[in-house]
Amino acid sequence: MRSLTLVITFLALFAGAPVFAVANDKEAIQKIEKDWANAMVDGDGAWFNKNLTDDFKIVFPEGAVWDRDKFADAWTAGTIDMAKCDNLHLDIRIIGDVAIVIGQGDVAGKFNGEAFAHTEKWTDVYIKKGDTWKCVSCHVCKVKD
Repeated sequence: MRSLTLVITFLALFAGAPVFAVANDKEAIQKIEKDWANAMVDGDGAWFNKNLTDDFKIVFPEGAVWDRDKFADAWTAGTIDMAKCDNLHLDIRIIGDVAIVIGQGDVAGKFNGEAFAHTEKWTDVYIKKGDTWKCVSCHVCKVKD
């Protein structure tokens, strides 16, 4: 009986381990998403170079596809000048070393000097290497009024 109790205790302890890892991973992804929004408002292209994979791609609502360098440079050069970026809703799913985020938020600013303000939805895909999450892909769409 004692060995059965030990086995049940052991299983209970280690069965919960992935739950804690997922919770911590979700918190890490939430922080990255918040930092991403701040980097856009701050025009911090260096943040994107650090937190996006070398082969990162983003698809914009109009269909343009940019790589990480073009995306990061757009913030540093002022091609995109974001005045507002609110993460109103994040749905984060963790599947092993992959995280998928479906987010929604209000954005406003200028792109090539032309003002914009709308609500966006996006899907970010992250991969985890070691203890570090990096975004490998982003797809953005505008929410219709």
